[in-house]
Amino acid sequence: MAKSFTVTTTAVDTLRADAGGRAEAVFAVTNVSGRPIRGMAKVKALGDTKKEWLSLAGETERDFAAGATQQFTVNFAATGTSAGGAPAGKYPFRFDAVSSMNPDEDFTEGPTVTVEVAGAGAPPPAAKKFPLWIIFVIIGVVLLIGAIILFLVLRSSGKGNDGGEPSPSPTVEASPTPTREPKSDFKVIGTTLVANPDDHDGRCPVKITFSGSITVNKPGKVKYTFLRSDGATAKPELLEFDRAGSKTVETTWTLGAAVPTFQPFKGWQRIKILSPDELESDRANFRLDCKP
Repeated sequence: MAKSFTVTTTAVDTLRADAGGRAEAVFAVTNVSGRPIRGMAKVKALGDTKKEWLSLAGETERDFAAGATQQFTVNFAATGTSAGGAPAGKYPFRFDAVSSMNPDEDFTEGPTVTVEVAGAGAPPPAAKKFPLWIIFVIIGVVLLIGAIILFLVLRSSGKGNDGGEPSPSPTVEASPTPTREPKSDFKVIGTTLVANPDDHDGRCPVKITFSGSITVNKPGKVKYTFLRSDGATAKPELLEFDRAGSKTVETTWTLGAAVPTFQPFKGWQRIKILSPDELESDRANFRLDCKP
């Protein structure tokens, strides 16, 4: 009888388990029957391999379309012995694909994979205890040095007060503390920009005027520029304020002369403050629909 499945694997014939006695193998099952079919995956323990060490990830029974391939992952975990894991050795197992409709006759035995387990390693050597007598020796040396220093200080003080006049202490003149100039808090507190006209429908070219304002909190100089939606940046300009308040700024942009009929176009400009701090206005949006 023709088999409905083929089984292949990307794993090598022999896998090495990790320190915990675990390994993983991936198998590919392909439906070669030419019709949709439901299949089951089975894992068979061989040799000294224990059945409980093997498990399948995901659904073990699946639907296969004609010519479809599905992957199955087999997890190997050689644990559970009193020594903390399986003894060193090689443990084989096999992956089979079975038809759910006719499991007794329509099945395919996959390749045998062997897992090599190194066994539980020897326990690490016990750490040597730090000898406590070294700590007591260090404490004793520190106390001895402290006593000697105290004795010398007291002896020196006694000699200085024995009938002699105390030597005058040098006078230290305090250097004046430099005064810091208060940091200027001059800043731009607002900026606006609008386009006129902001919606043009008619003959072109047309000149759009962008009018705006810059507001500051105290006297000072503001450096600013205009940004455009086509990526162009105007030459920076300087605006001087003699008091807190607002001043108007203006720029223009002529559009629509490049082609006979200027297609509907949307663009914008905005003010960008360069100093004393960086700030940008909202976009002044406009729309053009040029007619011949």
